[in-house]
Amino acid sequence: MKEDFVGWTKEIWAPVNKDIVRDFRNFLREYGVFVPMDGGVIGDNIQEHVIDVKEEHEWTPQEIKIEH
Repeated sequence: MKEDFVGWTKEIWAPVNKDIVRDFRNFLREYGVFVPMDGGVIGDNIQEHVIDVKEEHEWTPQEIKIEH
């Protein structure tokens, strides 16, 4: 997925329809990609925790329990 978003920044996410960004975050989480649900800006969280990271986040048992 990272290859599809090369060059994206937080500023690019800002004008995108918030419902679409939320649906995208939910899709990623449904397929095992960790995107925090911490009340922060969803586009920022996708950028910081999915696109810009070097290593994938390893889900904790607590995060898995909250998700299901």
